[in-house]
Amino acid sequence: MIKAKLIGNSHIVKTMSSMITNKKLSRSIVIFGEKGTGRKTAAKYIGSAILCQNSVNGEPCHNCHSCKMIEQGSHPDFIQVLPSGKNGIYRLESDLRPIISQAYIRPNESDYKVVVIPDMDNTSRNSQNVLLKIIEEPPEYLVVIMTAASKEYFLPTILSRVTALKTSEQDFEGCRTGVKLSSTNYTDETFSKAYSAFGGNIGKCIEFLDEKTLSKAVEITSQLCVALSRKDEYQILQALFKTNSDKGIIREVFLLLSNSLRDCAILRANVTGDNGETRLLSCCEQETLELSRNINSRRAIGMFNVIEEYTRRLNGNANVSLLLSSLGAQLMDILI
Repeated sequence: MIKAKLIGNSHIVKTMSSMITNKKLSRSIVIFGEKGTGRKTAAKYIGSAILCQNSVNGEPCHNCHSCKMIEQGSHPDFIQVLPSGKNGIYRLESDLRPIISQAYIRPNESDYKVVVIPDMDNTSRNSQNVLLKIIEEPPEYLVVIMTAASKEYFLPTILSRVTALKTSEQDFEGCRTGVKLSSTNYTDETFSKAYSAFGGNIGKCIEFLDEKTLSKAVEITSQLCVALSRKDEYQILQALFKTNSDKGIIREVFLLLSNSLRDCAILRANVTGDNGETRLLSCCEQETLELSRNINSRRAIGMFNVIEEYTRRLNGNANVSLLLSSLGAQLMDILI
């Protein structure tokens, strides 16, 4: 059930229930939070709540024809926009402008039409201007839901006109409940490994358990942190080439390694949050802590920037083997 997957995001359920029962439905909604914390699940839940034929107290029944069609991806009035550009980038002409014309076509079966635009991080900020018309003056039947990692990504002119809802990571028990409901490979042992790597991020934990790409990327990232800590070029290259030149795995490794290097820089600089604690993003905490003891903040930032540059090269047409060899050499240049 969709509601069951909104573990720990009960504030979204309460907010939407209140809007619907009091007939004060927001016409533009932004759902923001870290990837894996339920942004798309929340968007689907909200769409179900709005279009449900047997809604009770503003919550979807999950059993009517409308709810079932949304779950199956076949409801004509629940439209999810998909990016057509390379690497999931939205194209202005083919992806975003058509939303405007479609917005003025009345719903087929329901009182409302719900348009979901996920991962708005993958648009240029200027391209958001094309959506302003339906955000400022939407047709009476239209609801637009957008998702992104941070609400700060949106233009102020858009953000001032939306209801913003945040998804969050969960505690151990909340995360375990969500993962147990959704993962096909859940055991207490495998979940402990997933939680150790990704904390209360339910989506990432499920991905770790059910897809080989992420679990392999975590293993390689852990080995890279050890190799960097030892300043061992052979071990660095050995770990990089365990990706088998698979671009999907390499992208994950680059992202996870960036998080570890970010943590190293923060730890060495003694940067803490408002609560006086340091929130680590690394998927391999012990290896990252050891690395932070062996490199200074300047080297960590330097390697972070190199990884960012090589991520851009990877998304081009670079020869993968040459790219990994060059990366290993550049990382060593910073370390020595």
